[in-house]
Amino acid sequence: MKDGAFDFVLSVSADAKAAEWQDPARHGLRQWLQRKVPVILNDKVLFSQDFQKVQMEQLEGFIEAFITNLPDVLRKLRTEEDEQRQSSKEHEHDLDLEKFIVIISYVFEGRSKAAYDGFWDVPDGALLGFVHWASKRASTPLVSAFCEMLQAISEDEDCATAAHQFLLDEGPQSSGKIRRTQSLTWNQIFKELTFFSSKIRDRPALPQPQNFRPGKPHSDLAEAEPESAMMLESYLRLITRLCSESEAARNFLAQHPTFHITDLLFQLASSAIQPRLRACAFTTLQSLLSQKTREAGEYLWASLDVWITGGYSSGATAPKPSASVTTSAASMGAILRGLASGFEEPNAFVGLLHSLVLPYRDDAGLHDGLPFPESLGSSTRQPGIDPYVDFALGEIFATQPQELNEIVQVRLLQLTCLDFIATCLDTFNEDLVIFASQTNVSVDAAIQASNLQNYVLLHPFSRVMEWMFNEKVMAALFATVHQDVADIASAAPDSPLVLCLLRGIHVITSILNLQPTYLDIIRPLMKSQPNYRRVPVASAAFSCFEDGVLNHLTIFPDLGRYCGTGHTELVIASLKLLEKLSASPKLSFPPVMGFGRGSDRNRALAALDDDGETISKILLREMEVDIDVNQGPESSAYIIQIHILDFLNSCLRAASGQPTIAHLLLGFQCGLGGLSVEADGSFSRGISLFHTVLNLVLQAPIGDESGPVSWLVALNLKGMQVLKELWSSPISTKLVMSELRANDTLFLMFVREGVIEPSMTWDGLNVANPAFSSTASATCYSKFLFRRSLILQYLSAELRQVVRSHSPSLRERIFETLMGSTTVDDGQKIDHATIFDLFDFIDPEFNRNSNAPQLSWFSDADLCACLDDPDDISSTVDISKMNELLVLRRSELARTGRLDNPQDAAMVNSQAQGLLEFCLQDNEIKNIGIARLNVLRAWVQLTLVMIESGEFEGTARTSFVLRALQTIMPRLESDLEDVDEAVELASLAKSLVFGLDFTSDSLKTGDMGNLVSDRLFHLFQVSLRAISTLGSKVTLKEYYYNICFRYLAGMSDVSGISGIHKRHSIQTIKSAGERFIDFVCDDAHGGGATCRISALLVLVAMVKLGKSENSKYIIESLQRLNFIGILVESIQNITIDLRDVKTQGSLHRCFWSIFMLTMIDVDIYLSYCHAKLALLLSISQTRFGAAAVLNSGLFYSIQASNLFTIDPDLGVGM
Repeated sequence: MKDGAFDFVLSVSADAKAAEWQDPARHGLRQWLQRKVPVILNDKVLFSQDFQKVQMEQLEGFIEAFITNLPDVLRKLRTEEDEQRQSSKEHEHDLDLEKFIVIISYVFEGRSKAAYDGFWDVPDGALLGFVHWASKRASTPLVSAFCEMLQAISEDEDCATAAHQFLLDEGPQSSGKIRRTQSLTWNQIFKELTFFSSKIRDRPALPQPQNFRPGKPHSDLAEAEPESAMMLESYLRLITRLCSESEAARNFLAQHPTFHITDLLFQLASSAIQPRLRACAFTTLQSLLSQKTREAGEYLWASLDVWITGGYSSGATAPKPSASVTTSAASMGAILRGLASGFEEPNAFVGLLHSLVLPYRDDAGLHDGLPFPESLGSSTRQPGIDPYVDFALGEIFATQPQELNEIVQVRLLQLTCLDFIATCLDTFNEDLVIFASQTNVSVDAAIQASNLQNYVLLHPFSRVMEWMFNEKVMAALFATVHQDVADIASAAPDSPLVLCLLRGIHVITSILNLQPTYLDIIRPLMKSQPNYRRVPVASAAFSCFEDGVLNHLTIFPDLGRYCGTGHTELVIASLKLLEKLSASPKLSFPPVMGFGRGSDRNRALAALDDDGETISKILLREMEVDIDVNQGPESSAYIIQIHILDFLNSCLRAASGQPTIAHLLLGFQCGLGGLSVEADGSFSRGISLFHTVLNLVLQAPIGDESGPVSWLVALNLKGMQVLKELWSSPISTKLVMSELRANDTLFLMFVREGVIEPSMTWDGLNVANPAFSSTASATCYSKFLFRRSLILQYLSAELRQVVRSHSPSLRERIFETLMGSTTVDDGQKIDHATIFDLFDFIDPEFNRNSNAPQLSWFSDADLCACLDDPDDISSTVDISKMNELLVLRRSELARTGRLDNPQDAAMVNSQAQGLLEFCLQDNEIKNIGIARLNVLRAWVQLTLVMIESGEFEGTARTSFVLRALQTIMPRLESDLEDVDEAVELASLAKSLVFGLDFTSDSLKTGDMGNLVSDRLFHLFQVSLRAISTLGSKVTLKEYYYNICFRYLAGMSDVSGISGIHKRHSIQTIKSAGERFIDFVCDDAHGGGATCRISALLVLVAMVKLGKSENSKYIIESLQRLNFIGILVESIQNITIDLRDVKTQGSLHRCFWSIFMLTMIDVDIYLSYCHAKLALLLSISQTRFGAAAVLNSGLFYSIQASNLFTIDPDLGVGM
């Protein structure tokens, strides 16, 4: 030992651990103990975690063996040190025992289980006996070392509570080998803290601001022993650890009748002491706020405000308010400026502020209160904590890190400031402002703050946001997120470097999210308050945060490179921020006008000029990482890939038609003229990020043997969305469609697409399961349908392009595939599902829960504010916002005394839970409906493209039409309630009927003719029934009118076809109901602009049919309804109506939202007139009909119409 054995062991135990989390006080203690030992330079290469673990376990064994087997050696060391200290005037002595104790602190640091098992769980053990013996009051260095050890073995709740019990006067006695005599206690600790604090404060007082200047402490502090300051630091650090970890210790010290710990610490902080000791005082105050209660928080805020205004100045026996507003302001400024130097004081004080602004322990998560008393500082300044925010951001964050030389200190101080900023932003609830304006909930009565106005005005959010537009603060913020990638990659995930980077990215993301609320609502509100005037932040030069980003565009390559550091959380945060930044119009679009080279380029894109290829490779590697199937959606590889695809999608959507950083990263060259591909680049060689996404879409599984799995479907869907954005954008469609074709994408997609079977499970549940629509299985199903819709959209786009490019062989191959057969490279044919088989999505039907939840307590809350689209009552509900509103409503009821009855409170909770469950299920059903409509539209579109492509002729065309009708008819018959779906099906049916050649030879004889006749007659019957039952659904009804017209007109022109349906068509119309003709006449007279025409054309066809069958039924029905008279009479007003249409049409074009006119176009009106006259002409082609027309006053109406007052050839009156 005399040769430095303990020095060596101390160096080994201390230096094996990374010095990133610098504790200046502990470091100072170690330096003092080893002040006579040569400094050993640390190696830059750190020991591995495994090595450190094994090393500390070995040292633990050494310590236990030493204490157990060599107690006499320890006693001898202590005796010799005491003798040396007494004989030395300078209190000099060997410090081997102190070094041994500090070794124990390093060995058990971060190993709370080992500490508990070794010390606290064995009351009669040698280690606890050593603690009792070492705590005997002796020299100041020994006490300092002992406190260091005690706090190191108190790093969790159990250990800290045991240490607290040890320090109580009535603490348990030890029966170990080394027995306790006079142990250290709380009373002794506070007696000495009070004694030294009083000695410092008893000296002649200086003006308080001067006390905070850096320099040596007053000589009184050093009179007792030279190590007194170090001992006080150790006491404070021990108190800090025990209060942070143990609620029992915290409550004991805070409520002790004589300790007065808060006043003592502020008195100490107001004295002329070393910065490190003052920093320890702030840290101890911070520990009192662990699991912060409202009472503790408000008391500490009040004490801090007294201290900051000079209330604890030297010579004061108790805190006192400041004499005047002017004196308080001057004192506050001077005291805060005195804390703005070095590292330890600013870091500790901002850390204290951070703990003070954290939510209270009993906060319900609504963030509806202020973390300080609303009247704080009202006697000396504008109420609130603006001065503290100004100090933390303006004095510390903006400037102080640049003054420090040690990078570890810079990172720690930045991290502390960023924690404070993030908490101020995250604890502001912008939804409260929305709820106050859009719901009937009394927000003023519901929130913890006295009212919403005070909440908005006093919350630190607004002041922090104001500082975010300051040039220096913004520069400091971007400095925190500009780090060396190699350092980050080699750093531990919980290192200050990585945590600081994460927190900086989080703050920037929060600013971008909250900026609209601040600029559009909060800042104007604050300016409108005549009684609320705050000093504006200096140099707030930017109108929005993106303007500042333009000065720090290195953030784009930085964020991209961070994706390759291997830190999952950092990769995700970087991708989220990249997604946010790339969606900003200010950053994604080129300036409207600019001068100089590159001024018309996308700024974000220009920032990646030198790094695009590197970042693209980083993202490509992340996309190719295998996903751990056992972890599933929790796998870090999966989460990263999802966020990469989200970023690409967001970027592509934000600047459609413009080159973006997504295009660059996907492998395209982005020039001023658009996109291109390098001949020997990664895209041309098929190894780009684009091809990785394509391979994901084509090859990645979407489920297991039982059916689709939600997280796999979601990944595939997001990949499809990237491809869709590319193939549908004019800037990239040519390149992308060619590349997709070169990779046989259409064939691979279609062949691989399976048919939905009734027995399939979705995330483990079958659709028949009653719980299906309330679980993630419904999400899986809707995502599968969204993915299917994108596949069908691609097939349509590809087929169109192939038809336009006149590639008959490729077109034929595509049609073969769509009809269920694909030829592979070796000539072999593979059979698979057809386009008609993929009409499998239409069933089953998911009905909304008919048992709507009881809402007696929430009926007047106006829940529409929680809709994702407040203007669309049918949109999905934002569940988090709904939950927030329900909590707010419950709070309103409780605060207004309406829930004093426990049964009422239980009923409110039950109704809120029921409503949330109902909305969750309803959201899933709505999403399934939206997805089904999307895939239906895509399927209809593909079918129409196939018909119009010209591939089918003659019998093949007829056969295709029949299969299509056979596929959709069951749904067409039953689906009249869902108008959107019915419109899609009816539009397809109309196109199929109009695309059928009724004169084709294939229809005249044989089974084909009968089959066509049956299908069309069935469709005709369905259309008649739909016209009778659809009522005011004009858009849908018009399709059925068109189908009826085409059927009647087509069948009337056919000769040789089986005529049974033709002969009985009038009977079919009669069977549609007595009021069928009434409905048609109503629509022909008062329906929509084009629906009128369609109805009239159907009447024309039915009149012709009646004539061919020698039936008077149609004309008699028209006569019975006086419809012929109405038609004849309307001739009188043709010229007047036409003149009105012209006038109204021009007015309508000027005032679209005011004039809701039925007919706005002259051409439509003329077509309507032609249809009316055509009907009259058809009626007049029989004797019976002609008599009816003449008897209705035809000649008088013609004369009254003045239609023939102008010669049509000469254009002059006759």
